Amino acid sequence: MGRRVHVKQLFITVQFSDDPPAAGCQPRAAKGGREGMAQPSALPPGMTFSVRRSAQDDVDTIAALFDRTFDNDVPTDWFTRFHALPEGRMKTPAMKQSFFVSLIETCFMSVTIEDDEGHIAGFVALDDAPLQMVRNAPVGTYWEDWLQQACDEPSIDSTNSLWLVCCLVESEAAVMAEILRSTFSTLTDVQNLLVYVPGGMAEDEAVQMLDPFEVHFQELRPTRAEVPEGHWTEDGSGARPVLMRCARSSIVTPLNIRMARVEDHDDLAAVFNTQSEVVTEVYGEFFIAELVEAQNEENKALVAEVDGRAKGLMCLTSDVDINVLAQCFELDAYDNLLKPGYMRRVREHAEAFQRGEAAYLCETGDYLQAALSSFDVEAVLDPLPRAEDGWPAARPGGDAGLDAAGVRRRGRPGGARPRPDDDDAHVAGKLGRADVGGKFYNRHDKADRLRADVPGTIHGGAA
Repeated sequence: MGRRVHVKQLFITVQFSDDPPAAGCQPRAAKGGREGMAQPSALPPGMTFSVRRSAQDDVDTIAALFDRTFDNDVPTDWFTRFHALPEGRMKTPAMKQSFFVSLIETCFMSVTIEDDEGHIAGFVALDDAPLQMVRNAPVGTYWEDWLQQACDEPSIDSTNSLWLVCCLVESEAAVMAEILRSTFSTLTDVQNLLVYVPGGMAEDEAVQMLDPFEVHFQELRPTRAEVPEGHWTEDGSGARPVLMRCARSSIVTPLNIRMARVEDHDDLAAVFNTQSEVVTEVYGEFFIAELVEAQNEENKALVAEVDGRAKGLMCLTSDVDINVLAQCFELDAYDNLLKPGYMRRVREHAEAFQRGEAAYLCETGDYLQAALSSFDVEAVLDPLPRAEDGWPAARPGGDAGLDAAGVRRRGRPGGARPRPDDDDAHVAGKLGRADVGGKFYNRHDKADRLRADVPGTIHGGAA
């Protein structure tokens, strides 16, 4: 089944310190005394490792890592059986290189971890189906139904899980832990990494092949003990296969995202100060609390919480100067952050200008529309005195005959028309406008109620 996530580049650097490993990541003691067992490498304290996408140029060093880990025919045969390869497939250098090249080219993702001297310390290949299923062509790659019948894990499906189809790492838990952490951090949709373990493995074989998975992977509890006859998982041993899982939550601590509070200041200040003390020196000791307290409709602050403590801060704002961003960044691919219709007209205007045609970006009506939309009529009318019906009343000392009748000219409660004996008010009512202190109000159109004209006249004729 096809995947929706495509990774173009993966490069993460990690610094190992002299501090003891976290719980769950303690390296195990070396298991010596077994033929073919790889001895743990001595990783010096403070060594820097880089995790990146694998390339074909890595094949020679990956094959050398294979030779160091599986140093004779017995463990090599174990590796061949574990990965459902034909017998003798990993006997010659050419066959080994061909196998690793095919993984790099065809798997969903393959990663390599190397030290600061360029020596490869691990190689992992991930795919959307186990190799045993992929190499059985008639079966296909749809494994969800089989897994639910075998283990009954509804949370595992092809949209949130990948199969670890090949793993070569130095016998050091920190190396495998960093590969897993980098993988989960990069593939945000992946919640589970799965390992298919063939049934009927001998003790020595299991110790050798499952050594990299012992710390971070857990065996899924099976719901049936027997393998149906003729099933693709049947390998002739009669034993059922084992499925192992590494969950994202065991590697990457889940974050609780919530709105920031002033009480988060102490936790966030410690995070900022560990990265740079310049921020506190420039903006003050309590700038984080001030930033959080200043939240409004245009500015919001979010924190990432781990175990009840704030570990990260993100501040968001909608008050952005688009013109400044357009001058500093190439935003043409995003319509310069403008509405599509407006940007379309801008592009049409630019094309017409390049052709030498007379083109105008805006018409007269566009300018008028922009002017009216920025004109706040209510703000202009607010200072005027109001009558009981809410309409502006006549100014004291205004034109004769308009002191009391001015309220009636604006209209009566219930929408009653002015009386014919209201003289000038009747005339103004017919014309739709009345002179109130040298300004003209339209009783029908609220948006046009304020106009400047010659004092003492009525629109449409002399007073």
